[in-house]
Amino acid sequence: MTSPATLSNLADDVRSQALKSSQIPEPRTVQPQPPDVDCYLPDRSWVACHTDLDGDGTEDIFTGFADPSLAPSADSPLSGFRPMHGLGILAASVPALRQTHRSHRAFANATLGQILGQEGARIRRLPVCWTASCVLLQRPGAWEVRRLPDLAQASPVHGIAVADWDGDGVEDLLLSQNDFGVNHGLARDDAGLGLLLRGRGDGTFDSLSPDVSGIRMEGEGRAATVADIDQDGRPDLVVTQRGSPTRVFRNLRAEPGLRVRLESGAANPLGAGATVRWVADGKTGPARAWGYGAGQGASDAAIRVMARPGSKAGTLHVSWPDGSRSTIPVGADVPGVWVRRDGQVSDRLP
Repeated sequence: MTSPATLSNLADDVRSQALKSSQIPEPRTVQPQPPDVDCYLPDRSWVACHTDLDGDGTEDIFTGFADPSLAPSADSPLSGFRPMHGLGILAASVPALRQTHRSHRAFANATLGQILGQEGARIRRLPVCWTASCVLLQRPGAWEVRRLPDLAQASPVHGIAVADWDGDGVEDLLLSQNDFGVNHGLARDDAGLGLLLRGRGDGTFDSLSPDVSGIRMEGEGRAATVADIDQDGRPDLVVTQRGSPTRVFRNLRAEPGLRVRLESGAANPLGAGATVRWVADGKTGPARAWGYGAGQGASDAAIRVMARPGSKAGTLHVSWPDGSRSTIPVGADVPGVWVRRDGQVSDRLP
């Protein structure tokens, strides 16, 4: 399937002819760039979050793109691009196009080089090899980029929810997808059903079908968030949809975990900026970052669920935003804890 290409800020305005059999390398490493070299995530990234995806204690990044298409190689000439949208749409922003292209047919057949004319010679090009939804794993001095499975690329990603959905001690991802609001003449992006990606613990993921995950959303998924709605120690899912009802999915199969609430003073009642890890049986779980939301208006719940596979007794390690640390022993029969930065701990949650 041929998808729109991305070229800096002309992401919506051109179509590449070089996408027929492009292959995406994975993984690859992005080295830090000198100050005079641009290195950025394209502006079509609609949602991003940070969490420990490979269990090494450092925060990694997930970024989901609204247009998960391949872009041309760096040496693709401007003649390889043609308009994606019609003259009527683009001329509203660039009126001069009507002076150089007298008909819609002429504009549709023009290459990007012909459209830009002499002005195009002065445009600085910033090629993007690919804009797939991916994770960036933090490594010493570099980021290791790993493309997510194909089903994550089938449709735009608007929402992301991070949780250990099965309670095995490895972080998983939930993606809300689809976009029906496309311009006239373009097929809507409706191939997504909401995707649960089960983590392997090394920064890679397995796609779970709706029959396995129990999650199926055919509408336009938007904000996604995690909350223990029924207070059973399992992370549940809430996803909003554009033009459709909000969906709530109760988690019925996961191994119950530890319900945790943090409080870092009156100015930070939800403990945003803190990092929590569960340690038990000589093993340390992934570092969970506390925040306020993951984009598209999503808000994180005040009480999170930390998986505690194996022995239910262990130790909760909290790193606070000011650099201080708390270590809280937790008994096997304790369902949840409320930890305050001043050292107060309670097993009674609101």
